[in-house]
Amino acid sequence: MIDSARQPRSSVRILLVSAEDRSDQYTLTADNDGSFKTRLAAGAWLVYTYDSKGKPVFSRRVEVPTDRAVSMTLTQR
Repeated sequence: MIDSARQPRSSVRILLVSAEDRSDQYTLTADNDGSFKTRLAAGAWLVYTYDSKGKPVFSRRVEVPTDRAVSMTLTQR
């Protein structure tokens, strides 16, 4: 997780929601260097970050292939 100046953002909350089954959700928190890791089932996932009021804001959709890692950089504006 980085900010608009491309600096790491720690303690940012991230919400991952399955595009196929919206009840399948995970909330994560970025570590001190703005990184986060999780394991997700293959398929499409919607990625949100929380704003200063605690409201999830859509960031992007990501496709998770079977048996492959996906790396992404999120920017919180």
